[in-house]
Amino acid sequence: MSSSLSLCSAYFNSPISRVKRYATAIKILLLSFLLLPITTMVKSQTVHWSQSSNKNNTQGTVVWIGSIVQSSNSTFYEGQSTLQRLFLLDIPTDPTGKYKLTFKHLATKGSINAYDFVTGWNNAGGALGGKAISTSNAIDPNCFLNIDNCSQTGQNNDPVFLICGTLDAAPLVYSNAVPSSSYAVPSPGTPNVSSNSNVKARIEDWDNNFSPTGSDGRRITIQSNATVSAANLVMTGYGDDNGDVYAHYELSWTGPTAPGSFSVLVKIGGHIADQLFYGVGKGASNINGGPYHFKVSDLYLGNAPFDSQHTISLGDRDNQLKGADILIPPPPCVIAPQSQSIC
Repeated sequence: MSSSLSLCSAYFNSPISRVKRYATAIKILLLSFLLLPITTMVKSQTVHWSQSSNKNNTQGTVVWIGSIVQSSNSTFYEGQSTLQRLFLLDIPTDPTGKYKLTFKHLATKGSINAYDFVTGWNNAGGALGGKAISTSNAIDPNCFLNIDNCSQTGQNNDPVFLICGTLDAAPLVYSNAVPSSSYAVPSPGTPNVSSNSNVKARIEDWDNNFSPTGSDGRRITIQSNATVSAANLVMTGYGDDNGDVYAHYELSWTGPTAPGSFSVLVKIGGHIADQLFYGVGKGASNINGGPYHFKVSDLYLGNAPFDSQHTISLGDRDNQLKGADILIPPPPCVIAPQSQSIC
């Protein structure tokens, strides 16, 4: 009996037996992975976030920069919109076909308005004949005279440079316009909604009096090298960030479901708050320094709740505008009687 046990023990501890046991364990481990739910694995992204400057060498020629917009490179007035450009490359596809981008802009600093709402590019430049103005005066008609949507994207083997032409030539998929009522909600630290009700009224005034296409001028766009549709823009509310108030947004769309990846170009306009509407001292030019933050936050894949495998951080990338360098449009010229009008 002892001899049999010794033989069993010798075999159990032999190299051949150990190899077989290891092989069996590996098979069991692989089988357990195959039985787990299939998830979309998030890989590294190429993110390019830039904004329009319009006075680099030639007034009216847009140069895309990732730094601050200020008087040395731009001329902007209250009531105009800056252009914001976002490339997201190699987005992993999700079986649900659902994708969501979050972004935010500074709404108020203290009691002073900064960016008050978002617009589309058409009403930042093209649809207004390049004026990009929403006050009573057509200031600086050459503000966005020449725009190359693919300039300043790198060169040669830069992935954004290589794909920009394809994305910029793709069909424009328009979001909805955020209802003006979405802005009439309390901000952190405010006892009532009066200041934000003013934003609601400003949007309605802009839609009715300064946008050739009404509220359609506030629709932002997505272009892609894949088929995308059903773009939906939601202003989710105001949030406090170290004493500053930000307006938060979600842009969702339907995209590809098959395994692989795709890329998008998102075009957003940021409307610069004007004191001709909000009152003297309440416009964007009255904020010192360069705190006009316009930030992209995260990209989500699939349905909520979103775990780490379905959340792509975009690094809170920030485009800034220097408030002190923003110009105030002159008031409308009114001469009475009108027959003696000189302007």
